[in-house]
Amino acid sequence: MRAAAVVIVAAAVAIATPAAPVSAAPGGLEYSADGTTWTSTAPASVFPAAYALVPGDAVSSTIWVRSARPGLARLTAVLADVTTSSPEAGVVFELEGADTTGRGLPRTAADRIRDCTELVPSRVLAAGAVARITTTVSMPATVSGLDGQGASLAFDLQLGLADLQLPTTPSGCPFDATVIPSLPNSGGTGGTIAQTGVDLLPQTLAIAGAATAAGFALLLLARRRRRTRTDHPQSVDDTVGRPL
Repeated sequence: MRAAAVVIVAAAVAIATPAAPVSAAPGGLEYSADGTTWTSTAPASVFPAAYALVPGDAVSSTIWVRSARPGLARLTAVLADVTTSSPEAGVVFELEGADTTGRGLPRTAADRIRDCTELVPSRVLAAGAVARITTTVSMPATVSGLDGQGASLAFDLQLGLADLQLPTTPSGCPFDATVIPSLPNSGGTGGTIAQTGVDLLPQTLAIAGAATAAGFALLLLARRRRRTRTDHPQSVDDTVGRPL
């Protein structure tokens, strides 16, 4: 079965008690890689660099966000522009979303994810409240042979912090969203995710071929030895009882 690999996990954490004065930030959000040091500049990408996946592998990245808006606002985190290098790749990669309670998008093949698919349930943040968003990409251990070899995936994580009355567009994407591509890139949105790993089939065939050739050579050698003994029998009189 061609399953896929990728897992994205986006997890949002409970509202935290404001720990510092809130400053103005584009889109009303501040960002942190560790939950301690904050900046008003969004990360360049969800994952800092490309990586390679093999069946059963997964990689994760965490982005912390903090509300810089006064009063209450609703945080929304969705997937958009999910693209794959081929139809097969859409089955090989999977995305998953979950908050700290386990709520969120269940593990889903990339080709089944539409624009504005919610990664985690939206939640209300007070001024200075913090949420954690963890993204994981994985490949199921069931992928084998050449399934998905060399395939790639790209997606955008869209974050929005908006008024409680109208937090998203009719399609479900946030208004004035902060768009974070999956990987760094030189232009456009969306990054390209890792290839699916090593190609095991040629190696397996080469080993099997070598073993077969070695067995055939041994068989021919044994037949030649038996033939030599049959063509040149050794007489007992030639070896035993010959007068000195």
